[in-house]
Amino acid sequence: MKIIIQHQRTRLYLKSDGTWTKMRHEAEGFPSPVTALTFAVEQKLDDSELIFRPDNEFQPLAAAEPRPVGPRLNA
Repeated sequence: MKIIIQHQRTRLYLKSDGTWTKMRHEAEGFPSPVTALTFAVEQKLDDSELIFRPDNEFQPLAAAEPRPVGPRLNA
């Protein structure tokens, strides 16, 4: 899994040198969502979001089955 930062308005990706690129494969990969989020907050990247991409472009992302939050109500 590759975790990258994308600017919401421009749709550009953050590179390791701090510049932005159109090329997703040039984007800086972060080791964890917490590391990426911490970096974005410290650098004041307010208009950015974390993107989770498979290492292999053809590898599908697996989604967990949704689970209810809170107590279940029986009918």
